[in-house]
Amino acid sequence: GHGICSSIADVSLYGGPDYDSTSVYVGDGLGTAYTNWDKDSIHLCQCDDGFFGSDCTSVMCPKGDDPLTINQNYRSINMRVATVQDCDLEGKLGLQFMGKSVPLTLTSTSAALCTSELAFQGPFGHVKCRYIRVDRKTYDFELTFYSWPTFPTLNNLYSHDGNPSRLEFYCDLSDATDQTTCVFTDVQASNIREYAYCSNRGFCNFATGDCACNDGYGGPACANATYLYNHGSNTLPGMQVNVNGLDYTSTALQLNTAKSKASDFNFIEALAGSEVVFYVRGDGTVGINKLMTLSGGQTVSGGGLFVESGGVTIAE
Repeated sequence: GHGICSSIADVSLYGGPDYDSTSVYVGDGLGTAYTNWDKDSIHLCQCDDGFFGSDCTSVMCPKGDDPLTINQNYRSINMRVATVQDCDLEGKLGLQFMGKSVPLTLTSTSAALCTSELAFQGPFGHVKCRYIRVDRKTYDFELTFYSWPTFPTLNNLYSHDGNPSRLEFYCDLSDATDQTTCVFTDVQASNIREYAYCSNRGFCNFATGDCACNDGYGGPACANATYLYNHGSNTLPGMQVNVNGLDYTSTALQLNTAKSKASDFNFIEALAGSEVVFYVRGDGTVGINKLMTLSGGQTVSGGGLFVESGGVTIAE
């Protein structure tokens, strides 16, 4: 009940690679036609998303990045789309990956449009697209994959560990400008963040698809550290993050959620006793008991200023 029985001819045509991406750079959305004598006599199960095994009875557990491996990179590729026609690129292409196709607009495109069309669609999680118009006939799309779906959209035919080969990506250019090609190159493919069952911090029960997390880890994919830090000193910080490099240019503390921005969760919540005095909500809203600016003043760059009660007093 978690897949369909398909002949090897159908699997090849509807689920196989669109083309040999080492030498061909244009596809039509269909795989190779398998025509040998056994094309209709050999069958296999083609499992639904999240299921695998010869009979599709095994359930994939949530997958995520191992929280104990740090200073890793995000997988990034460049997709160059070009036409030999003397005209602007127009239409749409189908970005194919892991057996799924996500449409991407070429007509009057932009980085924001590309990102909105790919992010959290089909086999993708959080994706950021950097668009470069090389000229009117050539576009570059640099795609950075910040996360993959926590609940896998993979099956017995398609799987990856967070660092898929560029050869796993294809372009269906049936609805794009004639004589258009699509070439993928690696931008970042080393020391990539994992995409592992239970984030390598738990045990996967393939009968139920549930993770049993190791002590100190939680969340559906065991990607969240859940340790409680207790400190007994009255004169030292309860927790301190030290960055010692004088040429350091990264982020000293980063909080990531697989969930998109929303108002129903907090990134940070500070309590004095049992009273909330400060929070950063999941949509970026900051709540604070009292704001005191010691120097530098305050600037509102957009949105104006709204005071619900109490008014505003400027002493000097």
